[in-house]
Amino acid sequence: MKKLKVGLACVLTMLLVGCISPKSYLDPTQPKLTYNDIKKTQAPVPLKLTTIFLRNGEPYPRANPTLLDNSSRILRATGIIDPDGSNSVGTITVTVNNVADTAAAAGKGFGTGLTLGLVGSTVSDNYELTMAISINNKTISKSGIQNGIYTAIGNTSIPAGAEPLTASLAFQKVLEQMILKALKEIQLDYNIPTATEITLAGNTKQKLQELQGLRKEGLINEKDFQDRKKILLKEL
Repeated sequence: MKKLKVGLACVLTMLLVGCISPKSYLDPTQPKLTYNDIKKTQAPVPLKLTTIFLRNGEPYPRANPTLLDNSSRILRATGIIDPDGSNSVGTITVTVNNVADTAAAAGKGFGTGLTLGLVGSTVSDNYELTMAISINNKTISKSGIQNGIYTAIGNTSIPAGAEPLTASLAFQKVLEQMILKALKEIQLDYNIPTATEITLAGNTKQKLQELQGLRKEGLINEKDFQDRKKILLKEL
């Protein structure tokens, strides 16, 4: 009898592993962005990064280290923000709110478990991102950036063309999409100049002052600053 129980437990375990292996995927209705959608600046702006993770509007600190690590990596990969904080000229705050119906998700998961995955279910995690950038006592922000993760459990399929992901990779991908969208909209709304768009106006003194301001805000690097400064000094 004991051997029978052990054998049954092994069979159940194999069934559960095989049938109820979850597959996550991003909301297929959302447009997909790439890093090429972000306009490049002459040099990345050094900003001190702060992240806040919320669940249904309430602080959820245990998820914040993951949010901080992934946000830092994504921002650095854009090439327009250096989130390390050294020599920062301002701050950037990324707030993510996970809007989840945990009771409904638990109920679906329990039902799928009872049927050993024969009756599948799909649960959703919705996310909303707010980004705020403060430089020289001026703050620009973008809120209401939304995306979501769906997780199929058991005998149910995922949409055609959707990429099956692990839960951790799905969060990295959904965060990447929201950060890219926030930065793209900030660039459009506030007309932030790119490296090729920067021009100086006024007399030589005014141009020098504007050039110093661009360096301070991280829109041009030190080499470009010195090169342009030499040209302007010849005009004096």
